[in-house]
Amino acid sequence: MASLEWIELETLSREISEAELRLQAAEAIDSFDVARALEREIAEMERHRGKLLAQIAHSVVGEQESTGPSRAGNPGDLLRLAGPDPSTPGDAEPSAERDLKEGLRPCGSN
Repeated sequence: MASLEWIELETLSREISEAELRLQAAEAIDSFDVARALEREIAEMERHRGKLLAQIAHSVVGEQESTGPSRAGNPGDLLRLAGPDPSTPGDAEPSAERDLKEGLRPCGSN
């Protein structure tokens, strides 16, 4: 069912784009009656697109809630993968300072 909504969204977006091109053409030749009609048509299609996007968003959120936690797990899990927190005790001395104390010179220095 959700894939049909996506197809409808794609079709509707294309129709809006085409109507906007027709609107530009109508304005270019000073066809104001046609331009006003196209503006109303575009506004209606945009309202429909907004409702359709809300439906899609609602179905996506519903699917996520029904499947439980995501594979990514907790956002903190990504931070743990990055390594230890530099603000925590332990190896509090940055490696560059430790290298200088041990007599090692940084690359590119004489």
